[in-house]
Amino acid sequence: MFNRAVIPIVLALVIPDFVQARDLESSYSAVDIEKLQITVGVGEIRLESGSDDAIRVEIELKPSDDAGADVDDLIDEAELVASSSNGRLELQVVFPGGDKESDIQQDWRVYAPQALAAMIEMGVGVLDVSGLEGGVEAKVGVGETRVDVPGGALRLNTSVGEVSVHNGAKNIGDVDLDSNIGEVSLRVDGDDIEPERSMFVGSRLSWSGGGDDDIDVRVNVGEIVVRID
Repeated sequence: MFNRAVIPIVLALVIPDFVQARDLESSYSAVDIEKLQITVGVGEIRLESGSDDAIRVEIELKPSDDAGADVDDLIDEAELVASSSNGRLELQVVFPGGDKESDIQQDWRVYAPQALAAMIEMGVGVLDVSGLEGGVEAKVGVGETRVDVPGGALRLNTSVGEVSVHNGAKNIGDVDLDSNIGEVSLRVDGDDIEPERSMFVGSRLSWSGGGDDDIDVRVNVGEIVVRID
């Protein structure tokens, strides 16, 4: 007679954590607006040229990868706040229910008139600007900055990350590239411009196109690549 061992079979049902996301959308008149200012803690901003008479904003809010357990209320209470004065429109998502903004990832998609200037401040994330020719000023703590524009002055500053620029060379003035730890490169109409000073861990480059639109890019740790054509 056989002793039959009964081997229990345990089925593990894996239920994925529910991730709450919320979309915010708004549109603003661009009449009398010369500069658009956006402030984001963590996330991604894609800013591109669109309508000539309106600024359209689409934002997805969702918990960041290392968010705590109480972020749902923050997302529910978030508001897109706009203020304008002296030709400047300022946009920012505020979280009245708490101070854990870094727990929320903000993914922005913004369409703005081509002639508009942009001022961006971001803590951590990716910034992608294309099509604008009114000039771009950006400050990024940690992340990647990509700018592809037909013209306009540029002032870009990143603590840690990479910066890549393509400018249409309509009226390029002084170009100054500086990386404390990393390499810089500049190509103008297909020709590579050699850095003036190459240090052990960093490099710097200055060049002038004789125009009015200056390009100033500074990175503490990271690479700078600029193409003008």
